[in-house]
Amino acid sequence: MAFLVPGDLTVFSPFLPLVERFGARARVIAGVGVLNAAAALLKRTLDMPGVSHTILLTSPKHIDRNAQDGELARLARAAGTMVLYMNNRPLEQLAGELSEGFDPDTPVAIASRLGMEGERIYRATLATMASTVGGDDIFGLASGEPSLAIILVGEVLEAPSDPVFWDRRKERFWDRKKGSA
Repeated sequence: MAFLVPGDLTVFSPFLPLVERFGARARVIAGVGVLNAAAALLKRTLDMPGVSHTILLTSPKHIDRNAQDGELARLARAAGTMVLYMNNRPLEQLAGELSEGFDPDTPVAIASRLGMEGERIYRATLATMASTVGGDDIFGLASGEPSLAIILVGEVLEAPSDPVFWDRRKERFWDRKKGSA
């Protein structure tokens, strides 16, 4: 028997009960999680020297169950880059909460159904994400369908890289190996 679990096995995943049920007979084959798939599709790294070294992964849905009001805004103030799984808020409300920690002009990418039929990416800012997505029920708020979308927020989505950092890495790791060969 095989189960295909969409999303990330390491973050907000429903697969652990399956593994526990089948015990030693269970075999888990890692795939590409949605966070890695989104970064690849966007052609971006989610941490960047001088821009962000902190990536906070969370879920508004889980925050609602386990925390106090204002928790998402508090987390946004601490994050360099934020990735939201299982959004359960209208985008206007979400933008308001996140704007307590991020500038309204902060880049946003909303990635849905990554690696599946109907895959799409919306690029916007916190201030424009609701109008950019428009009437697309990407989070299943109207239909009640489970969401297969994540939201990425942070300057790393548009910031240019510093070539000096990459040159130092090249000299330190790749060029050293060539000299010792």
